[in-house]
Amino acid sequence: MLDQEQYIFQPAMARGIPLLFLLCLLLVPVGIGILALLWWWLWTQSASLTIGDDYAALETGVLSKTLNEVLLKDIRNVQIVQGPIQRIANSGRLNISTAGQGNIEISIDGLVDPYEIKSFIDERRNVGRAAT
Repeated sequence: MLDQEQYIFQPAMARGIPLLFLLCLLLVPVGIGILALLWWWLWTQSASLTIGDDYAALETGVLSKTLNEVLLKDIRNVQIVQGPIQRIANSGRLNISTAGQGNIEISIDGLVDPYEIKSFIDERRNVGRAAT
């Protein structure tokens, strides 16, 4: 897989989950907001969705790492979940499930342009994109 072309997508803070970001900013004077923003920043820096020629992988973790990889040919469903504010900010949660499992195998929140990422995955799977 080292010779494959890879694309890496990371979650965003302010644009990824706008209401939570505003809440953290409001809590900065209390002190809780700074801790929440620091934790959130570490999470966004340590979470990445990598799309290769034939796989999708989610890697998370700061001190300990978790890697969840699925083959693109096995993907049966790519789901996008957006709240009203996330629709305005063009961000959301991306869920990927495969034919071998009954549940969601890869789930990452706060991605910018989730429909663009879904189209990117569908192109690599050779699947036509459904209407948005």
